Amino acid sequence: MRGTVALVSCLALTACWWPPPLSSERWLDFPAYPGARQLCQQSVDGMSANGPVGFTWHLYATHDGARRVEAYYRQNARESVVKEVDNGFTLRSRAGAHLSVEPAWGNHPTCGVSPSLLDSTVIIVSN
Repeated sequence: MRGTVALVSCLALTACWWPPPLSSERWLDFPAYPGARQLCQQSVDGMSANGPVGFTWHLYATHDGARRVEAYYRQNARESVVKEVDNGFTLRSRAGAHLSVEPAWGNHPTCGVSPSLLDSTVIIVSN
């Protein structure tokens, strides 16, 4: 019902708002960023000398700026190692998952779906 109401509201407006994820929702080893929406995901498979290898990555977008997203993850993903990068940051969980936060207008991975003009930040999560 919650998603249906949001979809109807979205169709009636020029800019869409999606309800924030449930507080227990997780993106791999990280809490989901409230209000962010998934743009796409891709799996990459290959071979190494040791056999098959692969990973999956997800691209999310939010209207919030990178510093606000960073503050959220500094408070809610304490088990992670933080690495500052230009105009954003990267987290690595102890289990090996990665979360990167970058400007929506920056040079980030894409999979055919672009952030909206209202989005300020993209979040890339991979295993």
